[in-house]
Amino acid sequence: MAIIMQPQHRLRQRLRPLGRLLQALLTRTTVTGLEHVPQSGAAIYAANHASTYDPIVLMMNLPPEVYAVGPGDFRLLFPANLVVEKLGVIRIQRGEADRDSLKAMLEVLKAGHQLALFPEGGTWEKRLDDVKPGAAYLSLMTGAVIVPIAIGGSYQVWRELLRLRRPRITLHILPPLGPITSTDRKRRAEDLRAASLDLMQRIYDHLPPEEQARYDRHARAQFSAYLEADPPWQDVPAADPNNQAL
Repeated sequence: MAIIMQPQHRLRQRLRPLGRLLQALLTRTTVTGLEHVPQSGAAIYAANHASTYDPIVLMMNLPPEVYAVGPGDFRLLFPANLVVEKLGVIRIQRGEADRDSLKAMLEVLKAGHQLALFPEGGTWEKRLDDVKPGAAYLSLMTGAVIVPIAIGGSYQVWRELLRLRRPRITLHILPPLGPITSTDRKRRAEDLRAASLDLMQRIYDHLPPEEQARYDRHARAQFSAYLEADPPWQDVPAADPNNQAL
């Protein structure tokens, strides 16, 4: 898979004024932390993901030369397929080892460019610890810093827009982390897992209360499911003293 060429970046630059105008007219968007955007060098922007609106708000507010990563495991319909093609999104097959897309992302970062992705992998309902190690792995292999981004208010944003309401969106860019390191290959998986959990915790700490509550609710639901799966103590049959089998 070839690295995205400069024409896509120029097209994104031309579309930004229109995108920002629509952003101002249709939403109440607040962006903070722009001083944390790296001015040069390899960087990975990593944001929480609750809506298909999230990549739009990132593209409107991050530098236009940032390379974007998107899902490639399903067919996009018009006009989404045209947008992805023209803006040069690196599409990745989720749930499998997509070596071509991984190679493209590594090449982008090793060349000193910047990449934007969602460590959670999708917009489905999830717990905070349901995070993939992709961002941490890319940082480990390239020495790129990771810039956490907390997106608030995007959950069910399309429903609000259809109701002619102006949803309140927040985009909080946090200080860069990393690069991620691991000194022991045997502990690499553990180190990547720990770094990914730390990344999501930092994002969680800067989300609006209602966004934090959604993560908390799914964590409690998972815990309750485990409790319900365990058999009650009174239903466990007593041991038979005459049974000598091991």
